[in-house]
Amino acid sequence: MMENGHPVDAHALENYTYYGISLGLPRWVERLSWQKFMKTFYRDPTTRKLRGWNVRTIDDGVDSPWVPKERNGHPLIFGHYEIQDNQAKNLPDCLDHALLIDYSRGGQGGNGILNGLRDPIVRLESESHDHLLGRSYFAMGGRYIGTPSYFLLIRGKPINEAELPSSWTADI
Repeated sequence: MMENGHPVDAHALENYTYYGISLGLPRWVERLSWQKFMKTFYRDPTTRKLRGWNVRTIDDGVDSPWVPKERNGHPLIFGHYEIQDNQAKNLPDCLDHALLIDYSRGGQGGNGILNGLRDPIVRLESESHDHLLGRSYFAMGGRYIGTPSYFLLIRGKPINEAELPSSWTADI
């Protein structure tokens, strides 16, 4: 499905939240991490770069609404990233049409081990940006190593300016 997916127009993602479902991980890994999450795509008005962050959610099954986990009244955010148009030089050729989520360019003083992640994403429908499919790769020594982590992104609600992080530091 990744190979046959359609290119993503970065402008179509601007200022939207997507609801994520982790796919392909063993159950024991899901229990240690999560199955549900949210990804944001925000056009920074100063730099004009498309960037985003992940939001931890209450992991109560995919049939329940996506509700952010909170700390001190604010959503728990992590893994800031920047969107790169076809910048993945060493990904398999079959993904040269994918849009790349690059965690090394998150601009937050580092995402720890997440800095090595690169997530190419594709559209599942030719005429819609409502359903995106992604896979996580780990960048190491100029090469990308595929992980078993795939994810589905479902278009959610537009980002409300009041929901933007007051500071661009990650809460893990």
